[in-house]
Amino acid sequence: MKLIGLTKTLLVLVCLAYVVVPSMALAQKSVHCDDPNTGKKKWVKVWRIHAMYKDTSEILENEGIHVLDLEEDAWKTRSEVEGHWVEKNWCGVYVGMGVLDRSLARVSLDADFTMGKFRRIEKWLRDETFTPGQKMQAEKYLKKGATALARGDLEKANMAFNQSLKFAFSLKDAFGLPENLPKYQDPFAGVTYDSSEIEDSCPELAGSVSQVTYLEAVEKLRVVLDGRLVRPIDLGDASSLLSDFTNYRKLDAVGPAARIACALMNKALEVEPDLASVMKRFRRVNELRREQNLPEFRRLKFKELVRQASDRLAVSDYKGAHASLDALLVLFGQPKKPSDYLLN
Repeated sequence: MKLIGLTKTLLVLVCLAYVVVPSMALAQKSVHCDDPNTGKKKWVKVWRIHAMYKDTSEILENEGIHVLDLEEDAWKTRSEVEGHWVEKNWCGVYVGMGVLDRSLARVSLDADFTMGKFRRIEKWLRDETFTPGQKMQAEKYLKKGATALARGDLEKANMAFNQSLKFAFSLKDAFGLPENLPKYQDPFAGVTYDSSEIEDSCPELAGSVSQVTYLEAVEKLRVVLDGRLVRPIDLGDASSLLSDFTNYRKLDAVGPAARIACALMNKALEVEPDLASVMKRFRRVNELRREQNLPEFRRLKFKELVRQASDRLAVSDYKGAHASLDALLVLFGQPKKPSDYLLN
C-alpha cells in the first residue's frame, strides 16, 4: 500500500514537472529581437510577448475597436503575427505586435470613425457572401449599433458593430481576421465628409437623432433636390450617397440615414448648372433616346424640349437648359421629382 501511495506521489510530481517546468522556462526565457521603435536589438522576455498577444483581444473588446477597423497593411501584419505565433517565432510576434500597436494608437473613436465603421459593415453585408443566419445576426447588431449612434453613444455603437463583425465573419474576438478577407474599403476614398460639415448644416444632428429629427433632415433634403432639380447624374461621385441613404433607410438606421441626408443636401447645394453639367445631361438624353422608342405623341414633346434646351444653351442660360433637360429625363421614365430617388 505504501508503495502504491509513493508511486502516485511520484506520478503527480512528474506531471507537475511537465506543466511547471515549461512555464518557468517560458517566464525566464528571453529572445534577442529588433526593436521596431529604435531599430536596434534588445532582449525581450517571452512572457511579455505572450502578454502582448493575449491581452490585445480583451483591450480591443473593451475599447470597441476591431482589427478590421485598421488599414489594409495592418490586416497583413495581423495575418503574419498569427503565423509567427503558430511557429513560436517570438521575435516575429513582438515586431508585428509593435506595428499593430502603432496602428491602433492612430484610431480615434469619434463620430466620423463610428459612422465610417457603420458604412463599411453595411456595405460588406450588401456586397459579400454570407449565410442567411450570419447576415440576420450581423444586421441585428448593425441596427443596434445604429440606434446607439443615433443617441450619440459611440462606445455602445462600436461594441455593437464589433458583434456584427463577429457574427458576419464567424470570428472568435475583435482581434481575429476572417479566413476569407472582405474587400478593403479605404475610408478616405470616394465621397468624404466629416461631422463638422454635418453639424454646420444640420446642427440638430449634433446630438441624439430621433425619428422626428430624421424626418426633418429628409424633408430639408427633399426641398433642395426638388427646388434645384438635382438628380444623381448631377452629383457625380456623390451619387453613391443616394444608395447609402436608401440602404440605411431600409435598415431603419435613422441616425446614419439622417447624417447621409444632410451630407447629400450639402452636395446638392454645391451643384450649379454650367456648360459641362448641361452637356452631360444632353449626352444622357441621347443615350435614352437610342435605348427607347418613344410613342408618336411623346416624340413631339421630345422635339419641343430639345429645342428649348438648345435655345437656352445658345444664350448661356444654363439653369433654363438644365430645367428643360430635366423635363426630358422625366419624359424617358425618370422619376418625376428628384426626391423620388430617395424612395428607390
